[in-house]
Amino acid sequence: MNKEILKEEKAPSVEKKFTDAQNRVLKHSAGNLLVSASAGSGKTSVLIEKIVRLIGSGSVKLKNLLVVTFTNSASAEIKQRLYSSLAKSENKNLLEQIDDLSVSDIVTFDSFCIKVVKEFGYAVGQHNNFSVADETLSGFLKNQALNNVFANHNKNTDGKFINFVSNFFGGREDDTVKSSISQLYNFLKSKSEDNGSYRDLLEEMYSVDNHNRALKYFNDYLLSLKNNFVKVLDELEISNSVFCDPKVTEALSQAKNQVSVINDDVLNNIKILRTGFEFASLRRNGKEDVSIYDIKTKYAEAKKEFTESINKIFTKEIKSLTSEQMKSDLQKTKTDLEYIFD
Repeated sequence: MNKEILKEEKAPSVEKKFTDAQNRVLKHSAGNLLVSASAGSGKTSVLIEKIVRLIGSGSVKLKNLLVVTFTNSASAEIKQRLYSSLAKSENKNLLEQIDDLSVSDIVTFDSFCIKVVKEFGYAVGQHNNFSVADETLSGFLKNQALNNVFANHNKNTDGKFINFVSNFFGGREDDTVKSSISQLYNFLKSKSEDNGSYRDLLEEMYSVDNHNRALKYFNDYLLSLKNNFVKVLDELEISNSVFCDPKVTEALSQAKNQVSVINDDVLNNIKILRTGFEFASLRRNGKEDVSIYDIKTKYAEAKKEFTESINKIFTKEIKSLTSEQMKSDLQKTKTDLEYIFD
């Protein structure tokens, strides 16, 4: 099935108003062209006009064009709108193409691929007597396969399976677990990477040292909180340099010294957070200079934001864990996730 890439020649067309960008698309004739535009910007109208101009010039026939879409509804819309444009034309070349519209290759990616395999499958040893399951059938087959997997694991009283369900789902109904596994399966299927690469990442995500990627995400976030907090403290120190309020000077300096111990060592930072921070308070007085009052207010806000942001990710439950318990939990999680991939 040969598809020609032909240069566009000047062709009669129904007069339409197009933007400068759309006209550049319509006039483009040499080489590939990528058009990126938002919804409702007229992409389909421009595509149809380009097809009309190509076949109207007489240099290409509709049956020599391949137009692929993502959905059946999009293909049907293009055919219907293209028929309207052809039917009301007085151009002989356009009118002659109407009969070919119903058998033209204005189809979805899936439909075109199926057509190619059915016609040329013999070249790779593929018989053409296959059919493609619709969503209902494929969904049924997936559920049946998942049910079989669960039945086999339950039947064999697989300890890892029981641990996995208990740790991730708290012993909930099988349907909840199946739905989650199905969602993960669909996610992995949508990725271009081989599933093995995701499994390999488990070693990085759940190692028990500073190379642990999950802890690195946490540490990067912690460092960003620290840097933002210190930036505010620096700005307040500059503002206070005009007034040299001793209590403000001491509080800002103390806060900077406390957070300065946060560094690139993840496990060290976890120990620091377990101890926590005790920042000095600056009592505000409505009678004091308005600029000092403002400095104290901004300090209180920055201190609160820093503390609350840390507490959101480093909860009391996590703080109560020892380093050995954390390492043990990481190893258990890794084992469960490896089991999911299996």
